[in-house]
Amino acid sequence: MPVLSVSGSHLIAGRLVSSDGPSWAVMNPSTGEALPGEFHDAHISQVDDALSAAEMAFRILQSKGESWQVVLLQRLASAIEEHSEQLIARACQESALPIARLQGELARTTGQLRLMASVVEEGSWVNAVIDNAQPERKPAPRPDLRRMQIPLGPVVVFDAVNFPFAFGACGNDTASALAAGCPVVVKSHPSHAGTDELFAIITATVLEDLGLPLGLFSVLHARGSSISKQLAQHPSSAAIGFTGSFTGGTAIAAHAAARPSPIPVFAEMGSINPLFILPTALKLRAQQIAKDLFVSVTLGVGQFCTKPGVVFLIAGEGANTFSEALNNEFRTATGGVMLNLGIRDRFVAAGADYFERCNKPLPSRASSATTAEVMPWLLEISSEQWTAETGLKHEAFGPGTIVVTCNSVEDILACATAMDGQLTASVHCDETADYEVTRQLIPVLTGVAGRLIYNGYPTGVEVCSAMVHGGPYPATTCANSTSVGTHSISRFTRPICLQNMPDKLLPLPLQRENPLNIFRQVDGEYTRGKG
Repeated sequence: MPVLSVSGSHLIAGRLVSSDGPSWAVMNPSTGEALPGEFHDAHISQVDDALSAAEMAFRILQSKGESWQVVLLQRLASAIEEHSEQLIARACQESALPIARLQGELARTTGQLRLMASVVEEGSWVNAVIDNAQPERKPAPRPDLRRMQIPLGPVVVFDAVNFPFAFGACGNDTASALAAGCPVVVKSHPSHAGTDELFAIITATVLEDLGLPLGLFSVLHARGSSISKQLAQHPSSAAIGFTGSFTGGTAIAAHAAARPSPIPVFAEMGSINPLFILPTALKLRAQQIAKDLFVSVTLGVGQFCTKPGVVFLIAGEGANTFSEALNNEFRTATGGVMLNLGIRDRFVAAGADYFERCNKPLPSRASSATTAEVMPWLLEISSEQWTAETGLKHEAFGPGTIVVTCNSVEDILACATAMDGQLTASVHCDETADYEVTRQLIPVLTGVAGRLIYNGYPTGVEVCSAMVHGGPYPATTCANSTSVGTHSISRFTRPICLQNMPDKLLPLPLQRENPLNIFRQVDGEYTRGKG
């Protein structure tokens, strides 16, 4: 492995290249100082170079018909671990995230890569389905039909600002795309472009060592939106993975839809993640819920897309105790440094807008003018105010939340019914005394959210097979998949059906002897047997 350094270069099919586009530097949000490495926006010609190389790599590997994903994902995880100190040091400077948080996130990143490798190695993810021929069937014979998932082609990944590792250049979007058999072109996030360049160097070295096409992975830098449009509309782009704001995600989806041949976009765009506290739970656990809620809201300076941004409860016994305890947590809270000045400014503006809409004074504790430091806030309002002000229903990305006091069970159910699509929804209840309300609430929230949490908090997304990190619009542009967990591979595949194909021309997962020994559905039954 080479010694890693940040030069401000793009990586295109194994080559570090520069450009003379508009220049910029990554800023340290804790100090306001520019970090080493002068970056330049990529040219449209470099977009073409990266995606043309990706398409060529895809064709080469498709023609070989051999599985290459397992060894690549495993070796990439090991290579990242070998350079963990350098990656963490740069990411800490670029994001202001603490070292302990980044150490955990790096472990999650390598774990994601290895999890995807194990899924590909096991093989059942292709969802092989076989309906054998029935030549004697009346009134018409049935042909031999075999179906499986196949990769779409080059995937463009827009990485996220708040997870420079887990959703960065080698994060879960990249891991799931490579696992599906798709090359990746990453649009780095300007806030951690240096970290992405280090990941690019590591990945290119692994590809070269394995003798794989270098066009499998490229990283381009840019601050402007024009490159994003060019990536989305390039003829070689086959799918897009995006994690970020609603504005950015909907713009990318619109670009992809405007193509002569539209392509799928999975854009995870944030959420207010409603949390409902039912009467008996509030009565029995008001102080503990307040304490734990505060931790969830301010974790990582509130920069989680699963932060509980609105809390609903019913006026009555426990409500005053809860309010006093939660207010005390916010009054005594210290500030934190956000990921960049732009995010800090948008959070402050969102808070000011929320409080103005509700005719309440915004807490006046000052934050730094030169760094991305911010103070948390809490807004308490009535359900009438919540219902009347649509502007309160948008995400405020940062350490703030709204507590909505409802008048009755019917009122809290009405608020739940009025919810837009969410990544998560949480219910705190007493299993016995609150059962009837919970029974009514859960079907409503099931129609709204991608993940329901019972007596817990939404921050913390486990990387596993059962996880769903997605949800109905506007949480995502595509509610039928997830950006975390093994099912995320499905975003970058499509089904193919092969009819009456000779066995020697079938891909291995569909061959009659089942040489991979995977689970398949054969004539309606799941089996590892022949088919």
